[in-house]
Amino acid sequence: MKKNIIRLVFLLIATVSIWGQTQNLSSIYRKLDVLVANNDIAGVDTVLAVNKDSESISAIENYLTTKCKNLVFDGNIEKAESLALVLVDFNMDNLDAAGVYDSIIRIKEKNKEQEEKAAEKIAREEQKEEKYYEKIKEDVKKTYVPLVNEKTGEAVYWDQNASLYYRSGIWNVTLDLFNLNFLTGYKGFQMKYGIGLEGNYYYYGEHFRIGFEGKGESMLLSFLTDNTLNASFKALVVPGYAPKTVGFMGRLGIILASDNVGDETIPPENFVSPVVGLGLRDIPIGYRMRVNTYFDYYPGHIYTKGMNFSGEAGLDMCIDLVKFDTFSVVLKTGLNSRIDLWNEAVKNQTRIFVGLGVGNNE
Repeated sequence: MKKNIIRLVFLLIATVSIWGQTQNLSSIYRKLDVLVANNDIAGVDTVLAVNKDSESISAIENYLTTKCKNLVFDGNIEKAESLALVLVDFNMDNLDAAGVYDSIIRIKEKNKEQEEKAAEKIAREEQKEEKYYEKIKEDVKKTYVPLVNEKTGEAVYWDQNASLYYRSGIWNVTLDLFNLNFLTGYKGFQMKYGIGLEGNYYYYGEHFRIGFEGKGESMLLSFLTDNTLNASFKALVVPGYAPKTVGFMGRLGIILASDNVGDETIPPENFVSPVVGLGLRDIPIGYRMRVNTYFDYYPGHIYTKGMNFSGEAGLDMCIDLVKFDTFSVVLKTGLNSRIDLWNEAVKNQTRIFVGLGVGNNE
């Protein structure tokens, strides 16, 4: 009976001792968790030193080694390295901790190598991109001329050959290969065929433009009626306030016209008059087509006996058939109609024409 009591006492003492050690170890683990979380590696080293001679030191080292591995797994390499180094310094015979530390060193070397390769790749790409843009800048300097806006200071680059394409002045010369004239009046209906030649030049300023136009027509062949000829010539100054796009233009000039040339029964009918008119130029239709229209009043009827009014309206369309560097081949077609009101009759001349020419309209 006495032996059983002694055994029971020893068993109770052992149980209490184990429970106390377990409670103490749990407290140490919680403290280590806080220290590692706060990155207090010096505090971890202190805990190891305090428990150096404790029976729980192996368990503490194993706990910290496992925690170190978890840090590596989570990617917290720097903290894991510091913790592993403390464990190795504390116990050089801790092969598990030494293995973890060695693995960390290899991981860091591999990461460093990858970072260096990535940095080299970025540097090569940046250098390549820099060379690419340097080449573009050199090409721009060779091809374009820098122009600075005096008001804003902003710089733009203009094609060195821009003067070949875009000029302050534009011009056109057209030969009317087909020019059919329909006349009605005191002689009845007449139809005549002839040729025409016209040209113009326009200068564009910042706030205005001014042009010069000239056109001559001569009807050489008559159909259905007599063989008389008629001809006209018009010269104009065309000012306007408009950008280099569609715009209203004034028209001032002179017209010289002769009818019934070659008729021996009546003298030629000559008409000379100033020209006052309005026009609308360069109405764009697509990329290659432009439309022009005008109305001209001829006040010469005031001093011409028997004439009460004279005026003319016209519409034409220009098509760029072929574009070259400095000019375009142009097809021009249109019609114009002149009306003269006489005491004894109303005289009308309507012309339909198709011409081919060259010009620079940019």
